This record gives sequence, structure tokens and C-alpha cells, in this order.
Amino acid sequence: MIDEQRLRSGLQKLLKETESAIRDRLEDEPSLQFQLKDRHDAAVRAERTEGSKKGFLAFSDEAITQAAVHWLLGCVFVRFLEDNGWLDERNAKAAWISGPGERLAVSKDRRTLFLRPDPSLTDRDYLLHVFSEVAKLPGVAGLFDPKHNPLYSLQPTAQGAAKIVEFFQKVDPDSNNLIHDFSDPAHGTRFLGDLYQNLSESAQRRYALRQTPEFILQFVLDRTLTPAIDVFGINGLRMIDPACGSGHFLLAGFTRLLRLWQQQEPAINAPALVQRSLDAIHGVDVNPFATEISRFRLLVAALDSSGISRVADAPDFRFNLAAGDSLLHGTRPSTMGTQRELGEDRLEHFYDTEDAHEIKRILSQTYHVVVGNPPYINVADSVLRKAYRSRFATCRGKYQLVIPFFERFFDLAVPDANHKSEAGFTGLIIANAFMWADFGKTLIEQFLVHKDMTHVVDTSILELPEHGTTPTAIVFARNRRPVSLSVRAVRGKRNRSTAPADERNALIWNEILRLTDLAGSETDWLTVTDAPRVAFSRWPWSIGGGGAAELTAAIETAAATKVGSVASSVGIASFTLQDEAYALPEATCRRFRLPPSHLRLLVSGLQVRNWLWYPEDDRTIFPYDKDFTCLPNLQSSATHKYLWSYRTTLANNIMFGEITKIQAGLYWYEFGRLTAHKLRTPLSVVFAEIATHNHFVLDRGGKVFNQTAPIIKLAASATENQYLELLGLLNSSTAGFWFRQKCKPKSGGTDWTNRYVYTGG
Repeated sequence: MIDEQRLRSGLQKLLKETESAIRDRLEDEPSLQFQLKDRHDAAVRAERTEGSKKGFLAFSDEAITQAAVHWLLGCVFVRFLEDNGWLDERNAKAAWISGPGERLAVSKDRRTLFLRPDPSLTDRDYLLHVFSEVAKLPGVAGLFDPKHNPLYSLQPTAQGAAKIVEFFQKVDPDSNNLIHDFSDPAHGTRFLGDLYQNLSESAQRRYALRQTPEFILQFVLDRTLTPAIDVFGINGLRMIDPACGSGHFLLAGFTRLLRLWQQQEPAINAPALVQRSLDAIHGVDVNPFATEISRFRLLVAALDSSGISRVADAPDFRFNLAAGDSLLHGTRPSTMGTQRELGEDRLEHFYDTEDAHEIKRILSQTYHVVVGNPPYINVADSVLRKAYRSRFATCRGKYQLVIPFFERFFDLAVPDANHKSEAGFTGLIIANAFMWADFGKTLIEQFLVHKDMTHVVDTSILELPEHGTTPTAIVFARNRRPVSLSVRAVRGKRNRSTAPADERNALIWNEILRLTDLAGSETDWLTVTDAPRVAFSRWPWSIGGGGAAELTAAIETAAATKVGSVASSVGIASFTLQDEAYALPEATCRRFRLPPSHLRLLVSGLQVRNWLWYPEDDRTIFPYDKDFTCLPNLQSSATHKYLWSYRTTLANNIMFGEITKIQAGLYWYEFGRLTAHKLRTPLSVVFAEIATHNHFVLDRGGKVFNQTAPIIKLAASATENQYLELLGLLNSSTAGFWFRQKCKPKSGGTDWTNRYVYTGG
């Protein structure tokens, strides 16, 4: 049986060794380095990645990790098949890499027979031989496709390959049993999902690898796939997960569809019904080893469901899977109602791991069901971030990937033809930051307002180990204009302090299951209402239960006006882009003899507490005159001498738009941003960007507020009394309640110890 924890920890160590072995081979063979550089240059020309030295290092590290992971996964796939007898010959047990009992001896004999004729052959050659032989079997070819599998383009040294073989053949000296035994009578493959999430730390950061809990995906399919079958029927039904990860949604959808086919067509042979079910399931993921895991898991499910005990006896099952970027490829509906290529002209570039034909085919049709758990991260690559922004109108500010994926899910869903109620069903498990963060405003007010959102389920009150501390929500919708005036809202009231051992059987999850269809229900944890749709057409959303959302709406209805209508500006007054160069203690200022005219008191958000600001002795270098115009000549000053050691870094600070400070026309020593008009009048209301409560403070001028201490400015003619009137309202308990419903919770909770993000938006 598989010891998952032992396997995972062993493979994590082996992965690092395999990556090192691939790097060693790259150093030994410069031609391989040139090939990698050529691949990066092609991606840069196609504007798919950054072209800097840092960009190439990230590109090469990713390529090495992908290749190393595929070497290990290839061995895991073969071991799983051989340990469970799927590779057996008619009258004999077979093994290529290893296996319990006599299989280990068989595999060692095969290796010896392969290596013996030619002394130049190594374990690397043997493993490649194994993969090519297994790939000849029905349904397996896609796992070891030499055109797209990265294990063929980047290979470890002979010593690195020997370590891989040794790992899978290693025996416990005490029991004389294999340390890693993949035999499993139930043929369970969920352990591959754990490997997907935990095998590579760098891949986990890059792709935000998170498994979807089984009980949540079943809930999503109950409200998407099940009603879609009622509307469209099972024949010809299509379902897709455009960020499929290790294939949980695909596998669950396949199981449901196969069960229905077996009920409807009991006389049809099992493999034929299996293929019908596979034909309905489609998946794409930007991470190549994610799609390989999905493919293998579906293959095992197909073999099991067909009652086939040997792969050689199976039909050549077809799978609708592709590695690639769902946000860059395929078609999108245009404003004219026709289809156009999203990747037209300059984006007709595909990585070696991507199958252009398959990904275009899969992403250029619509689906009756679109489900998934898209990544919640921001995009680190500036070129890729810009590419997404140019293609999806809802990408705003420092957006998370949930924003373009929202649009993409609806792109892929069948539209409502002639108002016949045939719109496709969508179900997303998402990080809920877009509800409060500034980057969600365009999505909510200009995109989702035109879609038939049916349910918003707050799952932030669940503690999901697979999602860390990221608060989540589930959104259900259909790809048509809204047809009702309400949205079913399942609102959480509060968080727990500890997570139960089994979340699927926990009280809160069972309440979500039981009460979602019962509007008007309320418990200690949930409130279920049919909320006015207009409440979800304005950013930010308020999804608090226990009457919180209704009270928030009452406050907004009673308000005579908004702060934005009386304030001349709300937001950040300045940021340096390099605080460590500008901010320094007063004693340091004296030691370097910095002139007082070039210094200002620095106020940060941490100093704004309890309706006061608590001054520290920190100062900031302030290279501006009394009119807040940057001083053009500092050469003769002690300030210039002090900043000179930082000049290269300061000059190359990156501004919005991905240009440097110098390219933006600024002096190398000035701030990244200084909104002079906010400082020319002395009065301001300053507040903390991150705090547990609403801390608003009146300031009378002469200070510099950094990005963690935004300010509110009234008209230049406003009096101090007018500022005090506003201050009293902003610091009231009513405003405090409203802020906590509208601001993003920093730590995901709702009690009074948690911090919230107070933004200008």
C-alpha cells in the first residue's frame, strides 16, 4: 500500500536532486543551454514572458522544475500500473522499474538486459526506454508524448537518473520489503493530488497549487452539472474545468456521467460508455504536470470502470486534456457576437509543453458546464500580467487571477440562444478578495452586473486546510442576463477558532448543504436570504450574516451623501518606492548633517491608532521646495551626498506601467509619487490603511504620509470645523460597523481582534 507521507517527503528530496542533476547536464552540454535560451527568446518575442536576465532565470528554473517533476511522475505512473498488475503479460507478472515480490527481480533483470549490450548506456537511457515502451500501450501515449513532455527536452545526468532508479527500487533492510509500494486494491489516485500540491515548492508558489476538497466539488456539481443535464440532456453534454489542476472536478464529473449512462444504456458495453463519458469531460491547466496527473487519473478510472485488468486489453481511450494558458488561447465572443481568436497575430506562440491543436480545439468551443477553482494569486511576470490586462477588460490595478478567470468562465459557457433558457451553468470556488479589494470594482459593477448570478455562498467561515488562510466563496451563475431581482446569499456570521478534524462532516458545512435552498433560514453560523440583486451590483459587496448585510444597506439608504462627493480626494499622498533609502531616525539625520529644509516628519499607518497619531523620531528625506516641486539641484548638499550611494537603485525603481523612474521623466532622487495638491493645504484627515478599528485623525500639516497612511482632503476652502464634523462621523460606531462590512479582512475573520484593509476605494 502507498505510504503517502513517506512517498511525498522522499520525492520532495529526490526532486531537488533531479533538478541539480539537470543543471549539471546543462553545464556539461552548452548546446542544451542555447536551446533553452532560444525557447526563452521566442517566448519574449511573443510577449509571453519577461525578457530580462531575471526573466530568463525564472524561465529556466521553471523549465528545469517541470522536467524534473515529469521524470519523477513518469516513474510514479509506471510503478502504479505495474504494481497493480496492469502491465502484466498474459501468463507472467511484468515490471519495468520495480515492484513488490518477484516484480523487483523482474525489473532488475530487464534493466540488466537493456544495459549489457552497450557500455555507454545509462539508467537515463533505460528510463527513456521504459517510457517509450509503456507509451505503446492503448490510452497511455499522451502521458509520454515526446513532442510535449518536458522530460525529453531536459534530462538529468547518468548519476541523477541512477538515483531515480535507486529510489524506486530501495528495500527496507529490516523487512526486506520495498519502501515504496504502489499496489492498491482500490486503485485510488487522490495521492497524486497531494503530490501535485506539495511536490515542488517553487511550482506551488508559481501556480498557487491547491486541491479542491471532494465535498465542496460535489456541492458545486450538484448545482451545475445536475441541472445542466436536466436542461440539455446527457447526450452531447460538454463540461470543462479551465484550471483543472490535478483533475478533481474532471474525475467527479466523469463518475457522475458514467453512472447516468449506465442507467440509461445498460445493454451497451462498459468501455463504450466510458468513452462517451470521457468525451464530455474537458480540462486545461497552465501547469503541464497538472494535466499529466489529470490524464493518468482519468485513465485509471476508465480502466477500472471498464473492468479491464491489463492495459494491453483496453481500447485506446481518448482524453480532452491540454496543457496551456486558458487566458491566452482559444476564442472569445466579440462585441459583434462573432468569434475571434484571443491569441491572434503575436500570440500565435505555444510553449513546447503545449499542444497548439488540442488547446485551440478545447478552448474554441462552448460548454454546458464550466466549473473550477482558479488560482487566487497575483501574476509575478510583468509581461504576462500586461497580456492578461490587455485581453480582459475587468483587470484593474494589482488584480488577482480570479478577475480574468471570471470573464473566461463565461466566455466558455453556452450563451442563452434567443432567450430559450439554455444558458450554460458556471460554478467557481474563488478567493473572496475581489469583493472588497479595489481590483474587484470593475468586475462587479461592469461585468457581473450583466450576468445571471444565482448564488453567492460565503465559505470563508470554513477552515479549509487545502486553501491555507485564504477566505473563499462559491459563486454560481448562468451565462445570460439576470432573470430575477434577487440572488440567493448564504452569509457567514463568524469564524471558528479551530478547524474540525473532518470538515465535510462539520456542523457549518452540513448547515450550508441543508440550508442553501431554504431562504429565510438562520442559525448561529449562517443566514440564508434572497438578497436584492442590486446589492450585488455595487462594489464592495457586503456578505455578512445575522442581519449585517441588511443593516449595511439601511445605513447606505439613510445616508444623505457620500464622503467621495464632499472630498476633493481620498487616497495615498506619497510613496518613495524605496523607503529604506529615504526614511531614517532623527539622530542619523544629525550625524549626516542633513539640512532641516530637506527633511519632514514621516507618518505611517502604524502610528495612527486610538484616534491619534503617535509621533516617532523618524524623518524622511524630502527633496522638494515649499511649493512641493522637486529641487532640480542637490549636488552641493549633504542630502545629495547621502542619497548618492542609492542612486542606481533609486533611478531604476519601477513605476506603474513597468517603466523606471528615469523613463517616467523624474529625477533619480525624487519620490515615486508625491501628490502636491494634497499637501498645499495643511488640513487633512489621515487614517491607517490596516487596522482593527476606524482610526481617523485630523492633521494640520507639515508632515509626509506614506502609502500606509492615506489621507482625505476636503475643498481648499474647507474650514477646520468642517474637517472635525467629518472626523466625528468617520470615527463613529456606525461608520465602524459599515467599514467592517465593506473592507477586506486581512486575516479572514470577523471578530474584533482581526485587522481590515481601509483603502481609498
